[in-house]
This record gives sequence, C-alpha cells and structure tokens, in this order.
Amino acid sequence: MKLLKVTLLQLAWFLVVLYADKASPILVIVITLVFLILNYKFFKSKLSIKKYMSIALLFLLIGFIHDVFLIYFKIIAYDSYSWNYLAVWPIFFCYYEDIFKKLENLNSYLQVILGGFGGMISYDAAVRLGALEVISSIGFKVYIFTFWSLYFPASLKFFHKNLLDKILDYTVVFNFDKTGFKRHQKNFTPIEFKNHLNGLITGGTSGIGKAIYEILKEKNVLCSITGRDISKLSDEDEVHFKKLDLLNFENIKKMAKESESLDFIILNAGGMPTKLETNEQKIEHQCASQLIGHYMLIDELRKNNNLNPGAKIIWMSSGGMYLKELDIKTLLTGEQDKNKKYDKVATYANIKRAQITLVEELNKDPIWSDYEISATHPGWVLTSGLQNALPRFTKIFKAILRTPKQGADTAVWLITQTSTAKHFYFDRKKVSAYISNKYIPTKEQRFELMNFIKRYAQ
Repeated sequence: MKLLKVTLLQLAWFLVVLYADKASPILVIVITLVFLILNYKFFKSKLSIKKYMSIALLFLLIGFIHDVFLIYFKIIAYDSYSWNYLAVWPIFFCYYEDIFKKLENLNSYLQVILGGFGGMISYDAAVRLGALEVISSIGFKVYIFTFWSLYFPASLKFFHKNLLDKILDYTVVFNFDKTGFKRHQKNFTPIEFKNHLNGLITGGTSGIGKAIYEILKEKNVLCSITGRDISKLSDEDEVHFKKLDLLNFENIKKMAKESESLDFIILNAGGMPTKLETNEQKIEHQCASQLIGHYMLIDELRKNNNLNPGAKIIWMSSGGMYLKELDIKTLLTGEQDKNKKYDKVATYANIKRAQITLVEELNKDPIWSDYEISATHPGWVLTSGLQNALPRFTKIFKAILRTPKQGADTAVWLITQTSTAKHFYFDRKKVSAYISNKYIPTKEQRFELMNFIKRYAQ
C-alpha cells in the first residue's frame, strides 16, 4: 500500500510540474482538493478532517512564502513561474502521516541532510523538466538547501511531535478553551478510585464544585459539599450538604471541629462581588473566603486531627493569576485604583496569585509534610458565576468556553495521584505557575503573606 501511495504521489508531482502552468487555477484547486480527500479516505488518515485540511492549508501557505522569496530575490525568473505549482505542497503533505512516520525518530543531523538534499533534488528536477528558469544558480542551490534543511526537520516535529499543539497552547485562548481540553484529553487515561475515600468540596452546590461532586458520585465516591444555599441541590444530594459560610470564621472553626476524617478536600469555593464587601473582621470578601477562610479550614481540620495522613489538599486556582504580581498591600481591602475604586477582577487575580504562593509555602512547612498539597486551574469554564462576574467576557467567548465537567477533570484526577505535592497542574500536567520571573514573589513577600494569613486566621 505504501509503495502504491509513493508511486501515486510521485505521479501527481510530475503532472503538476509538467502541466499545471497550462491549466486554469480553479481546475488545479479542484483536482488538489479531490486528491487530498481521496488520500484522507483511501489511506485512512487518523486526523480529524478539520485538522487534516488545516495542515494541508498551512503547507500551502509555507509553499507560497517559499516561492515568493525565490522570485523576490531574483533567484528564479518570474515569467517561468506559475502559481499553480503551489499544488505540490499539499501533495507533499500527504507523505507525512505514514510514509515519513519512520523518519521522526531519526537523528536531527540526518533529518537536516535529508531535507536539504531532498529539496535540492526535487527543485533541480523541476528545472531540468523546464518548469523553472534559474537566474542565480548558486543562490538557487544555497536557498533551497538552507530552507529545506531547516523546514523538513521542523515539519516532522510539527506533524509527529505535536508541535502544533504546543503552538496552540501558547495562544492561551486555544489552550484554556474547550478545544484545548479536547486536544489534551487525547492523552488522558481513565480515572480509577481503588480505595474507599471520604472527602469534602467547598463551593460544591454549583459550577465546577458541583461538577466535581457529580463526577465523584458517578465513581461511587460520595463526599460532602459545602455552600451557603442548599436550594441549588436535588433532594438526593441534600444529605451530603454542609452549610458553610467561609466569611464567618467561627462557622469554619465549628465545622472543622465536627468534621469526619477526610482523605481529600478540594478548596473550590469562589466568588467575585461587584462591589466591595467585607466580613466581620473587615476583610475584603474574596480574601476572607478564598484565601484566609480556606487556609483556616484546612488548618483547623489538621489541628482537630480530621485530615488523614496523606490527605490530598487541592486548591482550585485560576489562569487569571498569570498576569498578576502578588500585591499584599491590597489583600485586606481589595484592589483599588487612584480613585479608591474596588476592582473585582484585579482582586480575584491577586487572591489566586496569593493562593499559589500559599501552597508553595505550606509545602515548605514541616507541619504540613504529612499531606499532599497542590493546586490546579480549570481553564475558561462557562458557569453562572462567570456569567455574573464577567458578562462581557462570557458573551465574547461563550461558544468556546469549557463545560464545568471539563473544568473539574484535573481536580478529580489529582485525588487519585501520588506525589502531587508542591506542583501546579493544568489538564493533568505539571505546569509553571509563572510566565516569567517577574511574577515570582520575593522571599520578603512570602514571609509577609504568611504572617498576614496566619494573623487573621488566628
């Protein structure tokens, strides 16, 4: 089959080189599309048709750039060139999925040599067949060899080493959205719970917290969920509800003291009030509940011996903290501009950054050495909380936002893993919590943050 395919591809190359300049562009486009579709169907491509055609189009674009430079630098005569010759690029793409698959693990130097000489042989053949007129022979050889010695190894990595996925991840949008999740999901393995576990999810009555609970319920891992409003739950799930207001520190202490022993706790509860709100201690709402309240909850559980050895403590963070430096001065009252105006989004990002710093510091503290403390962020998830907090963002990106179940996946997966402490996760992979050193808190900031949290938690 592969020999037949190589023969057909070579025949297609000869037809383009010999006759494409005499055909109409529309006819060449139609024939190329038919050729691509037949290759997709007949040789059973494992790519989705969307990805297959997208890569073919990308090859065409690269071919266009390649040939434009040949003409621009007067390496070949423009009069001898036909834009219909670009059809050879999508045809060349058809080699990659199966014919070139064995070349992906070749030594990089061999890939460079193959690319350089392969490109030269191909283009020299086109010249000999009278398809191109070369103006600068030396320039032609240098350009073709240099381009293909770089392009061929890079294209192999692009196709076979998921370089495209990495490029899409760097766009952020196509990383944090649902297409990013579906792309990453291909490497997931089924989640298995081998032991009977007992856990707790804060903010489990809606959004991601509720999705976590429902996934665990499907896996026969029943756990308790906390929240302030039981009306969001079904009658069946109400029995697992524990009323908890994380703004009320006395309420936290009481619940931690009365809690059963836990194998895991997912610190998920969050919220973004539109205006400045504080608790009884005059601490800003998000700081009081998501940072100090959550710390107090796990600390009180620990003090009351209600966290089993090896218990998983999972902090649900947010990708929103990536562009935020830790600002301890505004933790107490919320982000403010020069007009002393409350900024809910900046406050949220600051709290999430503080959570990550707290996780890092707890993992250095010997009193927490018996527990697995980690953090994750869910990507961009469509929840009622997001719709209320960021209606404009939701409206723009609604079509590509993740489902709560997709956002819940990594938190559930972390429950089943070992040696997760100290790390930050996204879509079941360890990732950095910092896009540059600029955002890494200093030693002084870390010390100040821990003093701040412990002072108010006590």
